[in-house]
Amino acid sequence: MKKGTSPAEPAAEVKQLPPLTPDQFKELMKAKGWKPEKLALRWGMSKRRVQQIAADAERPSYYDDALRGLPTYEEALLAA
Repeated sequence: MKKGTSPAEPAAEVKQLPPLTPDQFKELMKAKGWKPEKLALRWGMSKRRVQQIAADAERPSYYDDALRGLPTYEEALLAA
């Protein structure tokens, strides 16, 4: 074994959350107080790109994960 490595651990099964539908994505964004233009600034992309992501039923799951873990807009303002 190389220095600084650990023995192989058995792979843990990672359960996937069900994907958000476009309507669920938009509802969750709104429930957290985010508008597409503000989320675009936070995520470093255009408002149009956020709208495209929200409307895409087959978006990569990391966008759903990012939205689920996003603080509310109010919390984000307080942290700034």
